[in-house]
Amino acid sequence: MTRFNHLPSLLVFGPQTRFPSQEVLEDLRRELVNNPLLAVLANAATELPQFWETLVESDESLQLIPGTKYLNELGQWVKEGGPFPNQNISPNIYALPATILLQITQYTRYLRHLGDDSHRQVLESVKTAGIQGLCVGSISAAVVASSKTEADIGPAATAGLRLALAIGAYVDLDHISEYIDGFTCIAIRWREGNAEEKARIDTIIQSYPEAYISSINDSASVSVTLRTEDLGSFVQQIHKRSFQAATTSVNGRFHTSAHSDASIKLAKLGLKTEALRLPEAGMLLVPLRSTADGKIIREGSLTEFVIRNTLLKPADWYMTMKESTLQLPHSNITVVSAGFGNNIPPSLIRDAYFHVLDLGGTKKGKQYTNS
Repeated sequence: MTRFNHLPSLLVFGPQTRFPSQEVLEDLRRELVNNPLLAVLANAATELPQFWETLVESDESLQLIPGTKYLNELGQWVKEGGPFPNQNISPNIYALPATILLQITQYTRYLRHLGDDSHRQVLESVKTAGIQGLCVGSISAAVVASSKTEADIGPAATAGLRLALAIGAYVDLDHISEYIDGFTCIAIRWREGNAEEKARIDTIIQSYPEAYISSINDSASVSVTLRTEDLGSFVQQIHKRSFQAATTSVNGRFHTSAHSDASIKLAKLGLKTEALRLPEAGMLLVPLRSTADGKIIREGSLTEFVIRNTLLKPADWYMTMKESTLQLPHSNITVVSAGFGNNIPPSLIRDAYFHVLDLGGTKKGKQYTNS
């Protein structure tokens, strides 16, 4: 059984998901505001409304998004606690920065349980498989993978926090601009190794305008983004053929070339705005892979890498995780997962030597194995 104080072979930051219980959220909030090394991040969260004004000045079309309202609510929650605002229905301008706050806090709490000099030990422990992130989790992954010490994480995460806000804003803008009901996301699973079933799913997807595979989650599972107005009919088609389907909490389009213009705008803004600037890839201390193709990032701007991996490119999470785990010996693999929900492709963790420590849900995380 994986113990909470074990070092990881691989560190993973998951995508935006449904937020956990109020109890879990309040526990993480207290951890955030009481950790001196995260004071700069907590303060940046309260200043997001001011940054939002800067962002709107750079692109007036963002005025359509009620950013000030949501960001004030997030900042107030960080400072004062109480019920977590917008817990069940969260616009991306709110959900993405909130996810960064929670994931970074989960990781630093994990470091505190490991003891002194633990971030350096984690970096050494994951030097082969690296630190990987899916969608908004790629921001947290880039921040942690480029931070030499625990003290560097908070300041680096402030840029990631603002970048998450900006990415969320453009997804929300697309969400309200294109169709009245916007877009939603659904996860589909079929029998592993059954090419005929996969072909049937592809046929169903192609029959719906604007529908596309936004993420390959496992060897027999994908996430499909489609118009909300088509969801009921689409699910009927999926269930009619006895495939498994589950709606997600993701609203709006991610991982699509429909965001080409927004990606260009945001990349240009990142070049001239220090508050949005993540380090260059040369500053990475461990392997970080692109979910577009599973390859290790070796050069270029991490700000642009994050924009591509969230807004623009479909995610092949299965390939990314498979390439990462293939680098490890087949014995006593420990994957530490920040975020909420199961972020590891199930087909990759069937062996008894593969253990997962999930940092979500409780003060000490939860652990599970396949032994």
